[in-house]
Amino acid sequence: MPNLRDIAIFDISNQPSKADTPCTRLCNGGCAQLCFSFPVDQPTSPGFRCHCTTGVLAEDKHSCEDSKEFLVYTTRTEIHSLSLLPKSYNVPFDTVSDLTNVVGIDFDYTNKDLIFTQIRPDTKIAKVSSSNPTKEKMEIILEQGINPEGIAYDWTSKKIYWTDSANNSIYSMNSDGSHIVRIIQVERPRAIVLDPCRGCNANKFYCANGQCISRLWACDGSDDCGDNSDEDRNYCTYHTCSPNEDLLHCSDRSCPPNSFRCPNHRCIPGTWHCDGDDDCGDGADEPGEYCKLDGRTCFGDLFTCDNGNCVPKIYICDGDNDCIDGSDEEDRHKCNNRKCDEETEFTCNANKQWGRAMCIPKKWVCDGDPDCVDGADENVTAHYCPPPQECGENEFQCQNRRCISKEWECDFDNDCGDGSDESQACNSKYRVCTADEFNCTNAKCIRKTYHCDGEDDCGDNSDEVGCG
Repeated sequence: MPNLRDIAIFDISNQPSKADTPCTRLCNGGCAQLCFSFPVDQPTSPGFRCHCTTGVLAEDKHSCEDSKEFLVYTTRTEIHSLSLLPKSYNVPFDTVSDLTNVVGIDFDYTNKDLIFTQIRPDTKIAKVSSSNPTKEKMEIILEQGINPEGIAYDWTSKKIYWTDSANNSIYSMNSDGSHIVRIIQVERPRAIVLDPCRGCNANKFYCANGQCISRLWACDGSDDCGDNSDEDRNYCTYHTCSPNEDLLHCSDRSCPPNSFRCPNHRCIPGTWHCDGDDDCGDGADEPGEYCKLDGRTCFGDLFTCDNGNCVPKIYICDGDNDCIDGSDEEDRHKCNNRKCDEETEFTCNANKQWGRAMCIPKKWVCDGDPDCVDGADENVTAHYCPPPQECGENEFQCQNRRCISKEWECDFDNDCGDGSDESQACNSKYRVCTADEFNCTNAKCIRKTYHCDGEDDCGDNSDEVGCG
């Protein structure tokens, strides 16, 4: 039986004795979603039972209502939900499909919105309603000049917090993408968790020691918190002067390299200049006529991509398509002749997509996380790194010693970084694409309508090759 997709089993002990059942007579038995008929073994038995495909059965035993507690998780290309009830097989909401490298996710319970992050190549922070979870209904909150990973939503102040390991920073913004603030610089932040109940009111400053002080006392030159966190250099650099603040202290602050200084003395990353968002709050970073110029260059020490995007110059020749159009990795930069800084960088000799070595900070060597494609920065013999921990029972051991979930093996995504989770051994596990699907070079099957639609749906860009 080739291409068998589904099967149904009929058992006389579980089937109604005749076709005329309560489910057919009473307009689906009065059930909001599913109606199941069964043999009537007692005179008082209704002969049917209602169930729900999404949500849970309400107290009236007919209608369905949203699940109040459930688990939300991502598999890189999809967002799923799972009931916390052991005997419940229905899902709280339908799966969100056709996404790209989703790594962080949180839930806005009030508005029933899923808020998530996507990493490169299609970096963004977006949201979609769990009531209608389709890619077409996805709303992009922020997508330019960021490399988001972990994300958390503060339902008390309606703010979104996210980590950016590429910029070594943690940011916050309003739920609509406005008022972006760089909170602090930390070394390679990944996940983030909030405790809104222990936070401060919107008009207060939250000290590192847990105290709440007036926002007017932050960055005023005095240690009001007691631990000096209200005078932290990284926070104060990106802090906006309030109307009642000491302008002498505020206006004298200098912005870090590759930053744009707003007239209100706020400092924002240079990649946010002319990105379509009013990050300054007064529109100064979005001068209309200048931003529309075809020949404009990026602000500060940033590289201007051919498509107009701005990326840090350190991203040139790093083996990643940061510009999206590949202009930061073209031969004109003589990438193959580029050498890593021996004092501050480590050379990953395993070539990446453009066939050149990759440079990583030396402090990433022996940090327990393989950053080179082949894991050379965690080599026990060459660098005397501590022996790596063995992967767990439900994890897959990559050739570069990285541990990933077993569910990610043979899922068409290069989760290991060295491709060992998508080796030739997966060929026997990949299914044959149907006539309505496009067969990617990496054996992934996608809808034919996604072929030549301008997006890398395959993951290896084979669906966009030769499209003209």
